[in-house]
Parts: sequence; structure tokens; C-alpha cells
Amino acid sequence: MIRTLTAVYLLLTGAWDTLADTEIKSLHVKTDIFHRYASTTVSSLMVNSADETEEATFVVIYPDSAFITRFIIEANGNVYKAKMKNKEDIKELVKENATNFTIFVRDSHRISVSTKLEAHAEIKFSMDYEELLPRKLGVYSNVITLNPEQIVEDLNVTVNIEEPSPITNLDVCDFQGFNEVTADIFKPNQIAKIHEKSPYSKTIVW
Repeated sequence: MIRTLTAVYLLLTGAWDTLADTEIKSLHVKTDIFHRYASTTVSSLMVNSADETEEATFVVIYPDSAFITRFIIEANGNVYKAKMKNKEDIKELVKENATNFTIFVRDSHRISVSTKLEAHAEIKFSMDYEELLPRKLGVYSNVITLNPEQIVEDLNVTVNIEEPSPITNLDVCDFQGFNEVTADIFKPNQIAKIHEKSPYSKTIVW
């Protein structure tokens, strides 16, 4: 029998500021892991609560081994979609359909999309990425990075795991900030809930 352990690390970075005019109403992350292949969707709804135009920025930091498969922007009753072959496809989507969007790629695994959002308007961003999780001695991990830079009331992370052999050990580790130095990186997360559907299938909800 293959011993399978899955560890999920939820990483937070940035300032948590509730005074931002462009409010993140919701930030949802959903990962489906099937036989070590992880498919993740990050979606965020933003609202400009000010009486004037403000900037809205959607930032996704994804793992080094992952690749983007889809990117969607919903604004002003329009839906802009890009089928991803490489990161340049996002820039082409913006160039062809939404000239008021700005793409900033800081490095190969951090994408930032900014736009001017009219007073009391809302916008929704969604991005999918996939990766094959490396396994060593029957153990693999999945890392989810969050970067809202403000307090988000509707913040949800769901991870569905299904393996061909029984999952004998599943750990959800506590949040680690990018600038946080701690020796106990495997400290258990007290908020996350683990639901066991069967010995082969489990769901983590935070």
C-alpha cells in the first residue's frame, strides 16, 4: 500500500487595510487534486465604494511548477476570456478587448491586473492554473498563496483531494507570512476543517 500524505500551506502577505475604497467583496480559491494533479481557480469580486473612480488590482501568486490555463474578466456587462498558452495571452486579451486594463508581470509566477473602476461599480476576476504535484516517499504538498492586502469578509479556500490509494495522513499547516520567520512551519491550522468522504477522498475547507 502506498502511503499518501498531503500537506496544504496557506501563505499570506501584505498589509490588511479595511479603509481601501476598492473593496474586495469576495476572494475564493478552489483546488481539485486528482491523483496528484492539482487544478486551482482563484476568483475575486471587487467593488468601488467611493464616489469617484478608483483603481482595482487583482494579484495572483502561483507555484513555480504551475501554468495558467484560463483568465476571465467580467466588467460592465462584458466577459473577456483568454485561453492560455502562455502569459502573453493575457496581454493579448487586454489589447484586443479592454484597453483600460493594465497587465504587470513582476516575475514568472506573479501576475497583477489593474483597471480604473467607476464609482460604485464592480468587477470580477478569475484565473485557473494547474500543476502536477511532485511526490517523494509517498508524500506531496500543495501550496496556496493569498495576497489580498486588506481584510476580506468572504474569504474561502476549498481543497478537494482524491487519490487511488488511501490517504493515511493529511495535514493543514498554519498561515505563514512572506516576511515571517518561524521554526514551526508545520504548526497545524486551527481554523481549517477536514471532511472525509472516504479513505480515498477528503475535502479541506477554510
